[in-house]
Amino acid sequence: MKQPIKNTKEKLCVEFYPISRNQAYVSQIYAGLYDLQHQGRIELGIIRSPIVRICEENGPYRNPRNHHIFYLEVRTQGSSDIRTLCYDLHDGPGVCSLSGLVDCDYYFKRSYSPAFIFDSDSTVFFKHPELRKKIYPYGLNHPIKSKFETQKFLCSLMTELALCPKNASRIRSFNSIGKGIYKYFYTLTNQISHDKKTFDIETPICTS
Repeated sequence: MKQPIKNTKEKLCVEFYPISRNQAYVSQIYAGLYDLQHQGRIELGIIRSPIVRICEENGPYRNPRNHHIFYLEVRTQGSSDIRTLCYDLHDGPGVCSLSGLVDCDYYFKRSYSPAFIFDSDSTVFFKHPELRKKIYPYGLNHPIKSKFETQKFLCSLMTELALCPKNASRIRSFNSIGKGIYKYFYTLTNQISHDKKTFDIETPICTS
């Protein structure tokens, strides 16, 4: 497991990949990130192609729509040394996303119960005891919004494209969405590719 980023004078660069359709569960994280950005404590962006692809389908609850997970990549300004984070906001003691636990550097768990996790998922932790060190308690979660939030419509669009590949193929063409909408999306974020006048959004859905 990678070591935490030490205290540094460099500003943190934080990027998220919107994969949760039900944003009520992850709204607290969105609000906190946009508040920190407004305070000038972080640089915030949207990931177009994540390092790690996580989902809930390989977890015990088998949720195909990723309602309860949030993915972040964190680094310091000018550095390429990235930490990947998975937030599990499921209101239950079990691990929601095994791919998030295995593939991310850190896993923050709502309703954290070490005894339940290590007993109920004993096979996983017996084979991979190092995973225990990745899990941290998240704490109290409650739906909330920040008045500084932007790009929520864009996040919803990216989520729908990622979760519904058929819909993505229908609107992937530049001509099918119109110049005005394209210009609006591109103005909101530079994370959408405009090469060859197409969107290039990678799906996060796991196949394992």
